[in-house]
Amino acid sequence: MSTKTNKAILSRVRVTKKRKLEVSGKGRGHFNAKQKQSKKLGQKRKRTMTLSAKVRQRYLVS
Repeated sequence: MSTKTNKAILSRVRVTKKRKLEVSGKGRGHFNAKQKQSKKLGQKRKRTMTLSAKVRQRYLVS
């Protein structure tokens, strides 16, 4: 049986050309109208994430 990619993680993470992981800011789902503009822009920024090879292989097959 082959390993499947975890779709929940794949929707939040982007893999770059150099195999780095970029994660979008948390809390961006809905109800953002009352938030300050600076907070909204801060959530828009991507953050890099480091995972061990074992964890990366488990969740991100492709």
